[in-house]
Amino acid sequence: VERLPIGDEALLIVAPVGDIAELEREATAEELLSLEGITSPHRRAERLSWRRALRSVEGDAEIEYEEQGAPIIKNSQYRHISVSHCRDRVAVLLSARECGVDIECRDRRFSAIAERYLSAEEHLVAERERIDRQTMLAIAWSAKEAVYKLLRREGVDLRRDMRIEAISTEQQSIVVEACGERVDLRYILDCDHQIVYAIKKEDHNIE
Repeated sequence: VERLPIGDEALLIVAPVGDIAELEREATAEELLSLEGITSPHRRAERLSWRRALRSVEGDAEIEYEEQGAPIIKNSQYRHISVSHCRDRVAVLLSARECGVDIECRDRRFSAIAERYLSAEEHLVAERERIDRQTMLAIAWSAKEAVYKLLRREGVDLRRDMRIEAISTEQQSIVVEACGERVDLRYILDCDHQIVYAIKKEDHNIE
């Protein structure tokens, strides 16, 4: 389990998706109860993997789910939590303020769905920064997914309602205009994965 502090009020946890049999043996009764209705072994493994990663940091933290399905931690300094998973990793972002995170495998074929979330104008942003097409498609998708989780609004369309305004490879940052709000995000890349996250600022802007 990898723990990455973000300032003084947030923590990013990254962990592998574990073996379902081992995860179920180690799970608490409450964690097993959270699997109700999930029949896919991989989906069950994803759920228990992020819960195990959270337990490694927060102990037996109590999780509640809002009406739209977003989890909240009850007995922690980090009230807000955002969760993401890809083929072999889970990412858990804990924050005192509202937040959103997305993790993806970099070998995913984002080109197959690019028209669903990126406009021609947004591709020009990548050209200005000399970002290769695959990297742009990848981090733009994750940025919009993270913003979607942060905003928690029904009916938000990734292409119609969000626009990539800037990307800085030097700062590893992204600016997204979403539903009339400016959202500042950070991203992390390695050879196999990417993580993009945003945390709401105290003045109600979003970083």
